Amino acid sequence: GLLRGGRPDGGRARQREADGLHDHDNRCHGSPGAVPLPRIAIGAGTDVAIETAKVVLMKSDPADVLRAIRLSKATVRKMKQNLFWASFYNIIAIPVAAGILYPGFGISLRPEISALLMSASSIIVATNAVLLKGAEKQLLSV
Repeated sequence: GLLRGGRPDGGRARQREADGLHDHDNRCHGSPGAVPLPRIAIGAGTDVAIETAKVVLMKSDPADVLRAIRLSKATVRKMKQNLFWASFYNIIAIPVAAGILYPGFGISLRPEISALLMSASSIIVATNAVLLKGAEKQLLSV
């Protein structure tokens, strides 16, 4: 029977790799109204599989499917971290740069310093994004 999310697998997303020739029954016998699963095709597959795929792997190594999934998860995780750090930093830095500390403490920042503080947010996000290269080392061990 159908479980959570109206899908037989309980609403969990799954990936399937197919060659485009022998996967006709996989495409046609899905649950009625179910959301079609994203497709991953390999470069040696048929033109139909390559054209309809969301992701095309250039080599015919099945381990690349796992690498692609891990890379996408690492990328989404990094995007969430960047959103958190940029939001946190800007919630603090914008009021300080605008002079919120002046009435209570008499602290006023020069416009140049305020501009440097605001650009630091971009530097933090860019540095955090560069750390995504660390995920590359984990992908090689798959």
